[in-house]
Amino acid sequence: RTNGNLVEDRSQELAVGTLASLQQSLPSLREFAKAAPSSQESRSNDAVPPDLERRTQPTCGVYLWGSVGSGKSMIMDLFYRTTSAPKRRVHFHEFMLSLHKRLHQ
Repeated sequence: RTNGNLVEDRSQELAVGTLASLQQSLPSLREFAKAAPSSQESRSNDAVPPDLERRTQPTCGVYLWGSVGSGKSMIMDLFYRTTSAPKRRVHFHEFMLSLHKRLHQ
């Protein structure tokens, strides 16, 4: 945005495209989660090398980064409003505080 007007931004376009792909894959992510073995089962299954297991998992999220005012929150707000899957909207700083709290419990 410049002076209240929207301007073309290639980084935002790429972020929106990535989030759109994630949004389209959400039903398959739910099916993948149902079919995936528990972490205990994964450890006991020596037939699948751990690196192969990681490569076959679908993308389960997107990490956006950029300078202050680059549109990250605006894009995430749009994604949140247009996604029907169960979700929780957390700003980066709140997420990091929560993460550190859980790490130190």
